[in-house]
Amino acid sequence: MKREFMRLRDNVKVDAVSYLKEKLLETPDAEIYIGCDSQTHGRETTYAVVIVLHRAGQGGHVLYFKEKIPAIREIAQRLWREVETSVEVADYLLENGVKRAKYIDIDVNPDKKY
Repeated sequence: MKREFMRLRDNVKVDAVSYLKEKLLETPDAEIYIGCDSQTHGRETTYAVVIVLHRAGQGGHVLYFKEKIPAIREIAQRLWREVETSVEVADYLLENGVKRAKYIDIDVNPDKKY
């Protein structure tokens, strides 16, 4: 998995594994949260993935990347790819020595309206 993550605060490219390992040395009680969302506009679907390193009462660090692919019109297929992408990122971090994510957001709502 080769994705270029950016820090949200300044849009600087970072290596997610190195960055998270360094921050976890400073704050080992911080938790990792991962999520993905997507939108289709015209001929493209854009996926945005975030990794949040959060410490209760102390705020957090947010890393993200965006990826554009040819439009996916079928919502179930688009949502499934969101799930796959989030899990892929979580597995990649774990395989590279970063602690297990506490939470992986699955963007599914039982109300068909949403």
